[in-house]
Amino acid sequence: MFIQDIFKKSQKTKMRIESHIEPQAYSGSYSLWDYFSGEKDYFAMDSGKEYNVNYYSMATRAYNLYQTNEFVKAGVDRIVQFLVGTGLELYPTPKEDFLKRKYGIELKDSFKKDIKDLWVLYCTEKEVSADKQNDIHQLAKNIAFNAVVGGDVLIIRRVVNGYNEYQLVDGRNVYSSKTLNSDTGNKIKNGVEVDKNGRHVAYYVLDDDGKEQRIKAFDDNGNLYAWLAYTNKIRIGSTRGYSILGAIMQKMDKIGDYTENEVLASALNGKFVATIDQDATSTGVNPLNNKTLGGASKVLPELSKEKFEDKTLIDKIYTQLRRFTNGLVLHMPRGQKLQSYDTKRPNVNFGVFLDANMKYDYASMGLPYEVVLMVFQNNFSASRASLKMFEAILKFTRKYLCIDGFYKLAYEQFFDLEVLKGNLEAPKYIELRNKPGYADNAYLLAKFEGMPIPHIDPVKEVNAVVTKLKNGLVDFEGALQELGSKTNFETLYKSYSEQIKKLHESGISLQGITPDNEKDEDDNNDR
Repeated sequence: MFIQDIFKKSQKTKMRIESHIEPQAYSGSYSLWDYFSGEKDYFAMDSGKEYNVNYYSMATRAYNLYQTNEFVKAGVDRIVQFLVGTGLELYPTPKEDFLKRKYGIELKDSFKKDIKDLWVLYCTEKEVSADKQNDIHQLAKNIAFNAVVGGDVLIIRRVVNGYNEYQLVDGRNVYSSKTLNSDTGNKIKNGVEVDKNGRHVAYYVLDDDGKEQRIKAFDDNGNLYAWLAYTNKIRIGSTRGYSILGAIMQKMDKIGDYTENEVLASALNGKFVATIDQDATSTGVNPLNNKTLGGASKVLPELSKEKFEDKTLIDKIYTQLRRFTNGLVLHMPRGQKLQSYDTKRPNVNFGVFLDANMKYDYASMGLPYEVVLMVFQNNFSASRASLKMFEAILKFTRKYLCIDGFYKLAYEQFFDLEVLKGNLEAPKYIELRNKPGYADNAYLLAKFEGMPIPHIDPVKEVNAVVTKLKNGLVDFEGALQELGSKTNFETLYKSYSEQIKKLHESGISLQGITPDNEKDEDDNNDR
């Protein structure tokens, strides 16, 4: 009767909702359970979990894993090393034609070079950090590391004595016990105060005394004062980033424990482990009695306080212990047999298991397995494809974390101050900056290039770039950037011309790069 009631109820429910059903390509039988939600067989999946991310616990666990798990450390280090390296190189790209056409502004020929020279000097100054210990590039590296591991980093910018100063705050200290700012009516989500449009207007930071300090995101003039740099920010409406280790955190922890256990088992297996089998004729005498120290146990009782200085006894103990460490021969009593014990460890399939799992774990971090281990055992084409894919992934992460999250904003703030101080001639820039709109971006456009992925075969890479250059697919500046040179074309041209002239005067010639039609061993291996 109970089942019939349920069936009738489901039929009524079906009648109520049938009019809302989307048109279907397949018009087979219909039941209440025919809504597709990813489950093909009834009750094959659970109802699904709505995860509310605990940023603070996740970040703490991620930092702990980095400190204690070699696999996590290797992956994180590889990402951070290539994201920032020794620092991103600035290439100013102002819209000179636009400024001239639209506003009649003609920039000096040396404008871009002046910017770059000032920026290079600026990046060597450690006064830009609140603790006076880091320059711009070191700050960027710290931001990248903490954002990758912890999820996000709060950056606070101040102007001190006419210079920009940056303070980095661990994302775990961006916290508030409140969910609403009673003065403004703004919501506070995980330490971030947002207005009705979701814009960040303030951050709450825990100081050393555990008190919450409200840090405004913008100053009274609307200039950016504080912001969060993210690695991962997925959900719409979320205010915080979270660790890239989130999806693999538990698995990495278990693999780390398994590895530790295998190493411990190997150490134990390297020692002599045995059991004593006894038959019916055994007297039960312990063959190791008084012999575990190779006879030294008989000498130990003689070492009273009065005799402790007796060097003869000390030497005797030393001799017995040394004999014991080299080996021990036992005369087994009747009916006893010493049996070696095989622990079957370490697991002979340990390496296969580890490789199979770590490939996918590192892939979730955007890392090819070869890059993490720095071991390339495939042919040239396969290894190069792996490196080029990693390079593409790096560009995305570098763009959204390092450049948009720090370098671009720091450059714009640097540009503002240098113009105000008269170190850069930028006609009408302040006027455009203060006007609504984005015309001032014509001055501020710039590219930042990071450390390139090391080439497996540098000659082939150079030949590829030269081929692009010959066919007009790239200019000289772009070719230098693609090869990872931090020298711009004008500087290279000037210095190279002078050096070549001196070489010619000395009668020295340089051989060029490998001709395009020359074959090498790698070409044959690729086939």
